[in-house]
Amino acid sequence: MKKNETLFCLVLITTLFISCSNNLSMYQMKKQDQKEDKELTKKLSKIPVPTAFLGNEKDSLYLKTGWYMVTDDPTKGVPKEIIINGQNQTIYIDPFTQISVKDIEFIYLVKDPRVASRVNIMMYFNEIGTEKWSVLTEKSLRKQLAFIINNVVVSNPMVQSQITNGISLFDGADYTPEEMFAIKRVLESQKNEK
Repeated sequence: MKKNETLFCLVLITTLFISCSNNLSMYQMKKQDQKEDKELTKKLSKIPVPTAFLGNEKDSLYLKTGWYMVTDDPTKGVPKEIIINGQNQTIYIDPFTQISVKDIEFIYLVKDPRVASRVNIMMYFNEIGTEKWSVLTEKSLRKQLAFIINNVVVSNPMVQSQITNGISLFDGADYTPEEMFAIKRVLESQKNEK
């Protein structure tokens, strides 16, 4: 009996140690992104929000800011035009918001490690958002998702694996650093709305 109790305690301590190590690295990652965000926002000039992100809420097919599933069935989705490989294409978005802007805890601007002049947005979800993101990415394996800001599809990634750490990246490849700063301000203002 004592061997089993000792083994159980050893497994429990190891599990707690690994859990704390993962949380520590996540904490360190958030701190690094927060520091980088402060440095970037000091350098970038404020510009008006690009007009594309001032969506018309009166549009009958208006989709609020958040993450959505993409469907293959045009009868079950809202058609949205996007550019894929330089070509205009239509995708169909399930109108149910899977993750809203309210599920985001932190929004940081970060430099893209691959392209020096590019700025990305890192989104860290809160506890509820992290769980939703994990479930959404698990059920969307090898399928596309859509990140929408004020009725505009800004990102349409293919899910390669379940993401359990509660982090999402919005790639700034199609936007200037100043536009990404403006987009971050839009996300923060919507996140803080009552």
